[in-house]
Amino acid sequence: MTQRTSLQPEPYSKSDQDAVLELFQNSWFKRYTIDWQFGRDQRHAPVMVKDGRRALAFNGIMPVVVWNGSSRCRAAWSCDFLVASDMRRAGLGKALKQALRGQWPLVMALGISNVGQAVLSRTGWRRSQGPRHYVKFVRGDSPTRRLIAGVQRLIDRKTHRDARDRPELTAEARTSLPPTSMLDGLWSEIEGSYPCCVVRDGSYLEWRYGDMPHGGYVFISGSESGKLRYLLVVKRYADSVELVDYVGPLNDKAVISHAVDVAIDYSSNDVRVDCFVSDGAFPDELMRRGFLRTRGPSVAFFTQDRDGFTGAGTKEWFLMGGDSDPEVLRNSRRYWSDFSVSVADDAELDGLQQDWDDLMRRCAADPLFMSWRWQRTWLRHFREEAALTPHIVSLRNKEGQLVALAPFCSRVLSTKGLRTRRIELIGGLWRSNRTMRSEYLEPLIDPAWVAPAAPALARWLLDIGDCHEFVFKDSPAASRSAAALCERLSDRCLVRSLSRAEEDVARFIALPESYEDYLATLGGNTRRRLHGRRKYLERLGHVQIRKAGPERIAEFFGVLNRFHVHRWGAPAFEGSRLEFHLDLCRQLLPLGNIHASELLLDGRVLSVLYNVVAGGREYNLQMGFDQSFHSGKISLGTLHLGYAIEDAIRRRVTEFDLLAGSGKREFYKPRIAPEGVVLVTRHVIRPRLRQAAYRLFRSKSG
Repeated sequence: MTQRTSLQPEPYSKSDQDAVLELFQNSWFKRYTIDWQFGRDQRHAPVMVKDGRRALAFNGIMPVVVWNGSSRCRAAWSCDFLVASDMRRAGLGKALKQALRGQWPLVMALGISNVGQAVLSRTGWRRSQGPRHYVKFVRGDSPTRRLIAGVQRLIDRKTHRDARDRPELTAEARTSLPPTSMLDGLWSEIEGSYPCCVVRDGSYLEWRYGDMPHGGYVFISGSESGKLRYLLVVKRYADSVELVDYVGPLNDKAVISHAVDVAIDYSSNDVRVDCFVSDGAFPDELMRRGFLRTRGPSVAFFTQDRDGFTGAGTKEWFLMGGDSDPEVLRNSRRYWSDFSVSVADDAELDGLQQDWDDLMRRCAADPLFMSWRWQRTWLRHFREEAALTPHIVSLRNKEGQLVALAPFCSRVLSTKGLRTRRIELIGGLWRSNRTMRSEYLEPLIDPAWVAPAAPALARWLLDIGDCHEFVFKDSPAASRSAAALCERLSDRCLVRSLSRAEEDVARFIALPESYEDYLATLGGNTRRRLHGRRKYLERLGHVQIRKAGPERIAEFFGVLNRFHVHRWGAPAFEGSRLEFHLDLCRQLLPLGNIHASELLLDGRVLSVLYNVVAGGREYNLQMGFDQSFHSGKISLGTLHLGYAIEDAIRRRVTEFDLLAGSGKREFYKPRIAPEGVVLVTRHVIRPRLRQAAYRLFRSKSG
């Protein structure tokens, strides 16, 4: 259980913004509204608890003025109530709520999570009824909804036949609010018709709807002889319209009916119309026009009244979707989830380098195998041989920032006459030995944008009509982006996770400050093989470690291949694989990122190591040694690794990566590199018939 802390709530300031955003699970859109939402009134800031630069808890507020039927009162909506997962049950939530109650005569809350409701109940808040949800299907996008839409049209026609005489109102839809003076005049006339509500005067409406970043609201104003009688705030999404707010007389059903009519006409080309509103005349008119009430009221909470304010906590409140922040969250989430999608081929890769590198840094993805340079070089050398079609999918947000990049490629296979089109990540072809294996592969998604970007990538994949399988090979099991993408695909596909116990664990060493510190972590036998046998080798002759430069790199690979033929019966690299590595070395040797080292005894090459450095990590891509050198006391490969690890520590490399795979006679890597990353291959099957076949096969095979 988390221990209680002595840290106390304090006011939030703009300098705390980045720390607070770390608490938000939906920070991918919250960062665009946080200044607007919490910077309106610097005198009354949200409250938070922090420890140094880290935010431990936060409670946002939206200051408003409320009306109780006879007087006004200063109040605030409580929103964005967050406590760090490791600090829950430490009393921070209760402290924040008590701090708010001490600052405001009335604090209100809508759209509260179950955890938040529990905290409010324990701290003396009163539970009440919130707005209900009403929906009208203008046209159905499914058989059930088409039937509902038909019934709603019948109700609508009957309502029109029984309609009362309505005033001669004219309606205008515009993207900006009417003048503040008109809004103030309207509210002063109608305020007395409301029980308890937020004061919807000109300044409030300008802040709430006019100034909200990327709000995209449409304002329908109803006028009579040039005088404003009502204002309806609506928001159009891809295929729906939401009635967000209503400012007009609550006791004039004719005016409300006109507003609802205009809203339905405005949404005639959409699938549905939604409205969140509390009980009263407005929802009565909605139901007369065929709207359905879909569920019970949401939950609202109020603090105890202060300063003589009455009515809080009763059912007399007029609430709509625009009150508090739930609608803000819906609007922002949908707006910032609308990505521009582009698909590049290998000819367009050069233009992506700068954005790719920037996204890599934000993703903390593998600096070698997911780098632009590795992926481009890999595709250049293996595209034709493996008959690949590249699809480099980029997602950019509304600001044009690259937030996701998935380097896909597709190929067509034929197994026993069955044609299969498979999409995979560039760098890792499943069940193919034609290419160079890449590890730590995953879609590149900015961590703050995983929630909206993964569904967008899944939609792109599923829109490819003739694709049968998706395979994401050698992804880290802990990869958020790969897991989120496959979770979205699992709604319509069968997802199989495959991993082999030894071959699919990438082993690495988190290098300490000194080589001696590293040796101290090893067992006695491993330490002797890695380091202690140096003296024995030195007694046999002159020992030398030599680096192969650009002029000798081809000769280096020749020696490596000769050792591999002797040991494994085939060269390490040949054909396209050899050309790939020669090309990579031509690019990286001038940068000092290739460490092709040879272990020599009296001028004779006994062992070779081929290492690449990227992002502070050194990768051992391949090694080989001379099997004709007979000495039962020396393991040449292990001894050479000891020299390479010592050299990496001297160069301040942070990690030494032995990658996945096992040795020929023994699985030596765990003894040298105790830390490991589990790699998973996710096989996603799309056609339902093939899904059934796989399930049947698995059931029979146990």
